[in-house]
Amino acid sequence: MAEPEGALDFDLALLRSNYDVATPPFRSHRKLLGRPIIFLKNFARELLIQLLVRQTAYNGAASRLITHLRHQLDRMAEENGHLAQRLAVLEARLASQSQDSKSFETETLSVSDATGGGIDQHGSRGNGAGENGGVGARSTPRLEKRR
Repeated sequence: MAEPEGALDFDLALLRSNYDVATPPFRSHRKLLGRPIIFLKNFARELLIQLLVRQTAYNGAASRLITHLRHQLDRMAEENGHLAQRLAVLEARLASQSQDSKSFETETLSVSDATGGGIDQHGSRGNGAGENGGVGARSTPRLEKRR
């Protein structure tokens, strides 16, 4: 299930603002033990600095990449909307042309039948004569339904 847009925006902003784990200063709310605790934390940070610098570089790259991908995804969604609109217009135009073509075909066949130049039993256009080459009665054109 997809997360709501607001949650994704919040997570992305959080990632951007907190990717640097090596340099933020330590603070302590303790009055008496605060300074020694901060000293120990800074000492531990110096031991871990190489690891923290690498993690900070990775976090920064991930943040930039995710931001780029998010912008690209937004552009693609917008383009997809435009393409969907174009498709709907083209499908409507095609349906209209198909309907016009069927109407024209029906009119042409009815005019052809009225003038005697219909389609014979073998599916060829002619003068309306049947299998006998013009001898005898005319054959009735047979139209089959398209599926």
